[in-house]
Amino acid sequence: MNYLVLGKSVSIDTMQKPKGGFGSVFEFTGSDSLNEIGLNQKFWFRCNHGFSNELPVSQNQTEIISPQNDYQRVLSIFLEKCIRNRRLTGQYEEPVI
Repeated sequence: MNYLVLGKSVSIDTMQKPKGGFGSVFEFTGSDSLNEIGLNQKFWFRCNHGFSNELPVSQNQTEIISPQNDYQRVLSIFLEKCIRNRRLTGQYEEPVI
């Protein structure tokens, strides 16, 4: 799924729950363009909490940090929408949040 985040094109290819559970943490993969906004091609995300470039240690010891820049803040809105819809959802697809 391609998103336009404050003028930068960002591609997210997959969304899944990491093996071993980790509660509400989701694993995402995407294009090299993620490096431009401070994320690796594979990163982890938790709604209302933020991102991690490394797999969290456990559900109780997550290393999730708040979005570090405006690009990550905008991307987090799109990712939360994907999680609520249980699939990768386009930037302008319904339901719009």
